[in-house]
Amino acid sequence: MSAPCDAIVSGAGHNGLTAAAYLARAGLSVVVVEQRDVIGGATVPEEVHPGFRVDTFAHRMGPFSPRVFEDLRLRT
Repeated sequence: MSAPCDAIVSGAGHNGLTAAAYLARAGLSVVVVEQRDVIGGATVPEEVHPGFRVDTFAHRMGPFSPRVFEDLRLRT
């Protein structure tokens, strides 16, 4: 049996990983679950035509707020 957790985040894309980071920073025990075998959400390249891979929907995502970078101590 697994250890209990405080929060479960569904999806390991930008938003899910950001939410999980904030929850963990708040002292919660967090588990992130992802349907696919890779993380990254819409930025994960997919083959849309034989031999042609593209980051589906990555072009539709706006930039992260500078505050998120500061809060999570990320470098740009």
